[in-house]
Amino acid sequence: RLLTLLFDTSSMQPEDVQKAIDAATTWVNGEMSSADLVAVASIGSSLQLLTDFTSSKDRVLSVLSAFGVTNGTAVPAVDPSTASADVDAQSATDDRTVVDVSAQELDTFNNDVRLRALKTLADALQPLPQKKAVLYFSSGMERSGTDNQVELRAAVNAAVRANVAIYPVDARGLQAIVPG
Repeated sequence: RLLTLLFDTSSMQPEDVQKAIDAATTWVNGEMSSADLVAVASIGSSLQLLTDFTSSKDRVLSVLSAFGVTNGTAVPAVDPSTASADVDAQSATDDRTVVDVSAQELDTFNNDVRLRALKTLADALQPLPQKKAVLYFSSGMERSGTDNQVELRAAVNAAVRANVAIYPVDARGLQAIVPG
């Protein structure tokens, strides 16, 4: 099997990066066989290949251990209690809905970077004749409407042409906000 462990550090908090590293380490220790060829890559501001395909568990584990908690760069999540207080304060002062255009443009740009990285990775894997898999560790991708459709379509088409299956893994796990 050809597997690529891809860590999207631009969307993950440091603790989410550590959860993803721990999950990947557990998989390498328990499930990786000598017939598997595994590569490790990351997406920050660009795509970085941390190790080429190898069947050495020690090599993969050393790359994963060097890839630490400090690699998370996402903006901290908003606490639900402060978010409701902010909404109350805004509605008390103004009836109009204010949209932070700069934040939306930044999200669109970041999604384009992630999608281009997936396309580049699929294009690089295309010459290899067998089925390939990418385990994409991320904390999700915010998207609304038709934003990023061109990049999304290009990434999907490149993956199909290259015979690459992309398996997203949400590093946050299941989350629920407690009512009240």
